[in-house]
Amino acid sequence: MPRKARLVIPGHSHHILHKAHNRQPVFKADADYLEYLSEAARLARNLAVNLHGWCLLPEEVHLLVCPPSEQALSDFMRDLAGHHTRHINTRYQQDGTIWAGRYRCSPVEAGQWRLGCLRYMERLPVHRGLVACARYYPWSSFRARMGIGDGRWLHPDPDYLALANDDSERRTLYKELMAVGCSDHERRIIETAAERSQLTGDSHFVDKVEAMTGRRIVNRGPGRPKGSGGNSEKT
Repeated sequence: MPRKARLVIPGHSHHILHKAHNRQPVFKADADYLEYLSEAARLARNLAVNLHGWCLLPEEVHLLVCPPSEQALSDFMRDLAGHHTRHINTRYQQDGTIWAGRYRCSPVEAGQWRLGCLRYMERLPVHRGLVACARYYPWSSFRARMGIGDGRWLHPDPDYLALANDDSERRTLYKELMAVGCSDHERRIIETAAERSQLTGDSHFVDKVEAMTGRRIVNRGPGRPKGSGGNSEKT
């Protein structure tokens, strides 16, 4: 049976998850992280993909991106994964794939869920025990968002910008949200949606996506919308 196409909604944010093959690191040195981010920025600029946030972990990548089209996202991820594969294989004199198959893609509801995805990503290094505080991890978008890291690659999303009218107040409010973090329930919804390429959002987001795309995506597992019936597509 052919594999079902991912759902991509142009002009909406998507949580991208790409895992390493056999849990082998896809980043082994600072230069590897920098190379990935630099190429992501170049491709994003060329393909008009907005890069709202990221977290690069040794064995997986999380991105929050807003593509102008399905093809732009496909080209972005294909070229980014291919470039990094060539970089790693050349640098470390190895062969073969470094990625565990296709990337996962979860359309994200604007508003609290988009901000929730950002907090989830930027707190992952803390949650995984890599650092004690998000500001100490150099390979997420949090430092750039706070003005203490290289912000060339960051394209702030509308919900983050709407927190306040100036950068200083916006950063203060976002730090307060980061301190609260995500609840266990929110984290399960975000993680399940990313793993299964489902929707990240509330039940009304299912209706909105159906109206836009003609496809009704009913999530399985944590966060499944209530009262879904009829001809529904489970992912």
